Amino acid sequence: MSIRRALLSVSVGILVGAVAIGLLPFLAVLSWAELSGLAEMDSSPIFLLFNKLYRKNRAANGVREEGESE
Repeated sequence: MSIRRALLSVSVGILVGAVAIGLLPFLAVLSWAELSGLAEMDSSPIFLLFNKLYRKNRAANGVREEGESE
């Protein structure tokens, strides 16, 4: 194996590794959303998680959502 081919293999391996490490946070959020039962909805998992936390915080502070009756 020549030095050129070895460098090419190492470069491709580093590039694939960097992409895989970059995707880990998104996969973790997707997995968490699936475990929480949010994956069946038609929106992005990040939006759904923030929306769920926002509603929980508003409910804890006594703020009513639109359409809620007393």
